[in-house]
Amino acid sequence: DLDWAVAATGGNERGRVEELVLADDTLYVGGTFTNLGGLPRPYAGAVEPATGVVKPWAPQPDREILALAVSPTAVYLAGKFFSLGGLERRYVGAVDKTTGETLPWNPWDPAIHPTMVHNFVHGSFPHTIAVLNGWVIFPGWFKGGFAWVNLAAFGESDSTWVWGSDGGDQIYDLKVHAGKLYVAGQFTTIGGSGVGGAVPRRNLAAFDPSTGMKVTPWDPQLSQVGDIRSLAFQGDSVFAVGTFKNPNPSPFDGPRTNADHIVRVDLTSGAVLGAARPFNNGPIWAAAAQADQLFLGGAFTSMDGVQHAYLAELSLRDGSLKSWTPQPTGGVAALAIASGQLLVGGGFSSLNDLPRRRLAAYDLASMQLTDWSPQVEQDSVVAIGAAITSILPHADHVFIAGNFYQVGGQARSNLAKVDLASGQVLDWRADVNGRVEAIEVAGDHLYAGGSFS
Repeated sequence: DLDWAVAATGGNERGRVEELVLADDTLYVGGTFTNLGGLPRPYAGAVEPATGVVKPWAPQPDREILALAVSPTAVYLAGKFFSLGGLERRYVGAVDKTTGETLPWNPWDPAIHPTMVHNFVHGSFPHTIAVLNGWVIFPGWFKGGFAWVNLAAFGESDSTWVWGSDGGDQIYDLKVHAGKLYVAGQFTTIGGSGVGGAVPRRNLAAFDPSTGMKVTPWDPQLSQVGDIRSLAFQGDSVFAVGTFKNPNPSPFDGPRTNADHIVRVDLTSGAVLGAARPFNNGPIWAAAAQADQLFLGGAFTSMDGVQHAYLAELSLRDGSLKSWTPQPTGGVAALAIASGQLLVGGGFSSLNDLPRRRLAAYDLASMQLTDWSPQVEQDSVVAIGAAITSILPHADHVFIAGNFYQVGGQARSNLAKVDLASGQVLDWRADVNGRVEAIEVAGDHLYAGGSFS
C-alpha cells in the first residue's frame, strides 16, 4: 500500500522503530521515538493496521522499548526503561492490550522474590521477549541463589520465577514456533540450571516445554563467526540472519554473495538448506536486481561450486544459482538495468561466443544477447583493470565511465554518452585524462570521480 505511512519521530536516533508486533486488529510499535503519527506516544504506541490511524493505547515508558510480546490479555514490554505509566518497572513490564494501563505484573517486586536479586549489567538490556506456556520469557543477567543465569521465565499470572537457564551469553531473539522456544544470539553453551548442565550450541538452540524446558536435540552445527540477530520461520525451516560470516571454502578470502549474514536451516535435521549460500572464488564488483533476479559481475570463475565465470544470475527468492551462462571472456565491473535490458560492462571481448567489446546488453525477458554493441576500445598497455567501471542509464541514453580511448570508432577518453536504443556514441564529449570510477546525475549535472587530474 503505497499510501500507508505512519511517522515515528523525536527522541533518540530520530525516532527509530525497534519492534513491531501485529495482534488481532492492532499493530503495536516500540522504539526510540516520542511521537507516532503526529501524536505524543513516548517509546511505544499502536496503530490501525489498515489505515495507519494511531490508537489511544499509550503505556508511556520513560525510556526506549527494544522488544514487545502480546498475550491474549496483555502486552509485555522490554527495554531500557525504569517506569511504565508512572509506576516503577525495571526493564520489563506489562500493560493492558486495550487501555495501555500498567498491570501489576512485576518480576522485580521484592515482595515476590525476597531472596533473589535481579540485575542487568554491562548494558545487557533485554533485546527480546516471548510468551509461551503461560510464561513470559526474556534474557538478562539474573543473580540466582547459586549462580548467574542468562534466560528466565516468569508466570504470566503472578510474575513469579518459574524457570531459568544459564549459557546463552548474549541473546538477541526469542521466537515461539510449533510449541517450542527458539533462541538466537551469540553463545557456545545454553540450557544449564545455574549450577551446571549447559549443553554445547552455537548461537542457535531450541527449548521444549513438554520436556521441562530442556534443550532439544536439534543442533544446526553452524560454523559462522559472529552472532544471530533474528529468526523467521517458513514451513519446516528457519532463516537466521545477523552479523555472522561463514567460512569461505575457496582459496580466496574475497567478497562473497549471500554466503554471509543469512542461512536457512531445516527444523528437523538442523542441516543448512538449498543453494542459499553460493560461494564464489573471487571478488564481486557489480550487482543489479529486478523482480526476483539478482545479477552479479566480478572476477570470479566459479559460483556455488561449479565453473561460472565473471557474470551470474541468482534467484532473489532463495539465492540459488540460475542456469544462465553468458560466458564473458573477461571480468565484469559494471551492471545496470534500463528499458527491459541488462547492460553489462567490463574487460571482455565477447559474450556467448559473440563479439562484444567491453559493453553489451541482454534482453531481460529472454536473457538473450541483443545487437546493442557500442564497441569500446581499451589501451592494453596503459589501462589498469576493466575498461568499463560504471554504466548510468539516463533518459534515452547511457553514460559510461572507465578506462578507454575509443567508443564506436570515435575518440572518447574515459567518459562517453551512448544512445540506449542504437548503441551509437553521441556527440557529447568530456574527455578525462585518467580513469573514471564513479558517475552520478543530479539535476542537470553529471558528477564524476576517479583517478584523473
